[in-house]
Amino acid sequence: GYNGEGQCNTPADLGACSSVAGGGFHTIALRSGGGVRCWGYNLFGQCNTPADLGACSSVALGEIHTIALRRDGGVRCWGANDDGQCNTPADLGSCSSIAGGAYHTIALRSDGGVRCWGRNNYGQCNTPADLGACSSVAGGYYHTIALRIDGGVRCWGSNQYGQCDTPADVGACSSVAGGGYHTIALRID
Repeated sequence: GYNGEGQCNTPADLGACSSVAGGGFHTIALRSGGGVRCWGYNLFGQCNTPADLGACSSVALGEIHTIALRRDGGVRCWGANDDGQCNTPADLGSCSSIAGGAYHTIALRSDGGVRCWGRNNYGQCNTPADLGACSSVAGGYYHTIALRIDGGVRCWGSNQYGQCDTPADVGACSSVAGGGYHTIALRID
């Protein structure tokens, strides 16, 4: 694919990995031992993995920031922070999943609650009060997606293209994902 920033040049010494993610112009890999490697566009330090990060269980990317879920449930972010997308809330608590929007960060707390921070120009960080417990989260460019534990899908934020209008007949789902301006759900069937 497009490799103008070296985002497709997988390091020769990367080793075995368990997960990968793609950002605007950078790539991240979670190594089998829990280490994190990033490469590609690095103007904002989004590829400079903190030396004290520790072992991680999950990784995600925003447009120009990087997100890691530590094995102890802590969330660390680095890279561009103009909108506070790297300012992990002090009271966040332990998390089980993470996701990135373009300029915002999404965390699924271990208790099923969803927290978002960063750019909020379309309300993408305003988690609905009646959301309930969730099992998964995802991010679009300017919208946030949550999969409720009952299989329902909720979206909020920019809805310019109907990306937050969950179809009434979507039914129970098992996974969600976000494109720039669209939402994807995997139905249980």
